[in-house]
Amino acid sequence: MTKVVSTQTIQRKIHKLGKHSRIAPKIPYLRPQDFQRRLAFAQAYCHWTINDWAKVIWTDKLAFKLGKRVNWVRAWRMASKKWNLENLAVNHQSGRQLVMIWGAFCGLSQSTIAFLNGRMNATELVRQAYQPTLRPFVEHMEQAPWIRGQQRLLLVEDNAPIHTAMWS
Repeated sequence: MTKVVSTQTIQRKIHKLGKHSRIAPKIPYLRPQDFQRRLAFAQAYCHWTINDWAKVIWTDKLAFKLGKRVNWVRAWRMASKKWNLENLAVNHQSGRQLVMIWGAFCGLSQSTIAFLNGRMNATELVRQAYQPTLRPFVEHMEQAPWIRGQQRLLLVEDNAPIHTAMWS
């Protein structure tokens, strides 16, 4: 015996279970060893205080593809399961990058934004971001009351080849 059930009835039942159709958060692709390295980092520094973390300068760059259509991936999930792997949309970045920016923050302070032009390598990153933006930001942060006269600042970057080159 076949029973016909409407789409709306199925959707109501799924909602009663606490699941709703949500847009999956986009994250960069991570290999299993990347997960392990991130876990090891978290375990090594879990004892740090807010004052310890306030002496860390975090940097990153972001590229925008102008005019590219965004494809939203939807996932049926409970609200508390947003960051579970099965509910994420992996973002493989490829193709021509049109606009790239770089910035840093430390504690509650943030650097100005550097707009990066052309193809980036370590030399260009130093010329376009580190010299005009990072250097003045570090000098400013060294005068912050919670840093002045204490240990030096710690600069944290990802392991992209542009950051691990000898020049940068």
